[in-house]
Amino acid sequence: MRACLRRRGTRGRTGGDRAERTLSRLLRQSMVCRRERRRMARLLDLQPRLERRGADSSHPAHSGRGADVRLPRQSRGLRGRRLSRHPGRAALRHRPWARHRHVDESRDRQLGGPAQHRASRARDRLALDEDGFRPPSVDRAGDHRRRTRRIVGVFKLLDVRLVRPFDSQRQPHQRHDRAAAHVRNNPQLGVLRADRQLVSGVVFRAFGGEQTLTPLDTFVSRDAQEFRPSPIRAFAKLINDPNIISFAGGVPNPETFPAERIASIAGQVIRERRAVALQYGPTRGLPRLCAFIAELCRTRGIACSVDDVLTTTGSQQALDLIAHTLLDPGDVVAVELPTYIGGSSSFFARSATLVGVQQDDDGIVPESLREVASRTRIKLLYTIPNFQNPSGRLMTQQRRDAVLAIAEEHDFLIIEDDPYGELVYVDEADTTPMKSRDAHERVLYLGSFSKVLAPGLRCGWIIAAKPLLERIEIAKQAADLCSGMLDQSIVDEFCAGGELAPQIEKVRAFYRGKRGVLLESLHQHFTGRAHWTSADGGLFTFVTLNEDVDTAKRVEDAVASGVAYIPGGPFFVDGSGRNTMRLTFAKETDDRMREGVARLAGVFYP
Repeated sequence: MRACLRRRGTRGRTGGDRAERTLSRLLRQSMVCRRERRRMARLLDLQPRLERRGADSSHPAHSGRGADVRLPRQSRGLRGRRLSRHPGRAALRHRPWARHRHVDESRDRQLGGPAQHRASRARDRLALDEDGFRPPSVDRAGDHRRRTRRIVGVFKLLDVRLVRPFDSQRQPHQRHDRAAAHVRNNPQLGVLRADRQLVSGVVFRAFGGEQTLTPLDTFVSRDAQEFRPSPIRAFAKLINDPNIISFAGGVPNPETFPAERIASIAGQVIRERRAVALQYGPTRGLPRLCAFIAELCRTRGIACSVDDVLTTTGSQQALDLIAHTLLDPGDVVAVELPTYIGGSSSFFARSATLVGVQQDDDGIVPESLREVASRTRIKLLYTIPNFQNPSGRLMTQQRRDAVLAIAEEHDFLIIEDDPYGELVYVDEADTTPMKSRDAHERVLYLGSFSKVLAPGLRCGWIIAAKPLLERIEIAKQAADLCSGMLDQSIVDEFCAGGELAPQIEKVRAFYRGKRGVLLESLHQHFTGRAHWTSADGGLFTFVTLNEDVDTAKRVEDAVASGVAYIPGGPFFVDGSGRNTMRLTFAKETDDRMREGVARLAGVFYP
C-alpha cells in the first residue's frame, strides 16, 4: 500500500512523509487505491455545478495535512488549460486567501514545486464554485474524513464498481455501457451529493443514456415531509352532510354573520375607497383599524399603542409568523394537554420539539409547567387561557399569575391566543388577559375578529414588544406583503361605525342558548358515565369517558348512527387522551343536538 502512496518529488521531505502516513491511514480504512480515487474524482466532476462546496472541500488540493499530495495527473491537461482561461481566475489572483488556499508554502523548498502548482489549481477550482468566492475551511482533518466517507458512501449507495482496478483492462465504452446499464436498471441511483442525497439520472446522462427525471416527491423539503394533515379537516364532508348530526366542526354558525351589513359596507368601500380597498397596503395594516385594535386591547387591560399592533390574515397566520420568526429546528415549545391543532401544526412545521403541560379545570397546572421548564430549555409556551380549544376551559387569574412568574423565572416567552375571549356566557367568568400584567414583555397577545364577526374576513392581530414585532413584520412582508385590504376595509368601516359591540352581544346570546341545550342533553344521557367541561364561553365542551374507551375507534360506528364528533387523541402531543372527544354546540339546531347526544350515548353505551 505504501508503494502505491509514495509521491514523486516528496522523498526526504517532512511534509511529504506526513502526507504519506495520513493518506495511508485513510486509504487503508476505505480500501480505495489511487486509481480508484482518480476515477472517483472524474465521477464527482461529471456535473461541476452540483454541490461543489462539498466536493471541492474534500479534494487533496483543498485539504490541510494532505496538501502535499498532487492532484491526479489527468486533471492537468485539457481541463487545466480550460480552467486557466476561466474569466474568474484573474479576479481570484488578487485575493490572498484564494491565492494560497489551504497551502503552506513554507514546506516547499522549490519555488516551482508542488505548492505553487497547488495554489494555482486551488484558484482554478474556486473559479468554478457555484457559490463564488468563499473563505477556506479551517477543519482540515474534517476534510479528510468527509472525503473518505463520500468515496465509501458512493460505493455503498451506487453498488456499482465504476472504479475498480481491473476496470482499466476494459475499453472506455465498455465501462460506460456497464455503468449506464446498471443505473438504467436501478433508476433510484445517481450521483452522491455533498449532503448525501442521490441526484437521479446524473450518472446515466453522463454516460450517454437518456435522462432519468427525479421523482417529484424528492423535491419536497425535509421539513415539509414532517407536515401533518389536520385530522379535523377529514371531517369536513360530515359537517355539511344533512344526514349527519355534526358536533365535529369548530366553525361559527353562519346565522351569526351580519351578512347584509357586510354586503352593504363592501359596496360602499369599493365605491368610495377603491384606491385603498382594492390596492396593496401597509404591512402593519390600515392605520385606523390598528388604532381601533389598540383601543380594544386597552379596554381588556393591555397597555399598548398603535405601534404595538400588527394585523394578520387571521390568528392562524399570526401563529405561523411567530413560529417562523422565533423558532429554530429543535427549539422546545410547551403546549397544553390538550391543545389547538393549528398551533401545534405551525410549530411542527418549523421542526420544533413539543412537550405537553398538564391542565385541569382551572387551566395549566403550575407544578407541571415548572417541572417541564426545569428539565428542558423552553423557548415558547403556547396557551389559550380563555375557553380553550378544544377543552373549553377558562384559566383562573391565579394560575395566569403563576404561569407568568414561571416564564420570568425560566426565561421563556408566552403566546397568549385569545380568539374566544369575547364569547362569555356566565357573569362570573374573568377573562382578563395575561398580557395585561406583562411587566417584562414576555407575552405575545393574539386576537381575531373571526368568531364575533365572520371568519371569511381574514383579520387578526398580534400585540408584542417592538423588537419582536419588527421581525415578525418582516416575516409577514415575505409571506403576503399585507393582509387583504378589502377585508381590512370592511372590518375597519364596521368597527368605526360602532357596530362591533352590539354584534358581540348578539353572538353571545345566540351561543348561550345552544350551550345550555348541549349541557342539558349530556347530563341526561352521560351522567355517571363520563364528565365534561362546563363551557362557560367559547364554542366547545370536552368529554372524558372511561379509560377503556377509545373514541377514535368508535368514529365509524357513530357515523353509521348518523352523528359525528372529533376524537380527542390528536389534541394531545404526548399521545394520551384516547378516551376523550370534543363536541361543539355552534352548528346544529336545538332539536338536532338533543337527538345527536342520544345517538352518541347509544354508540358508547349500547
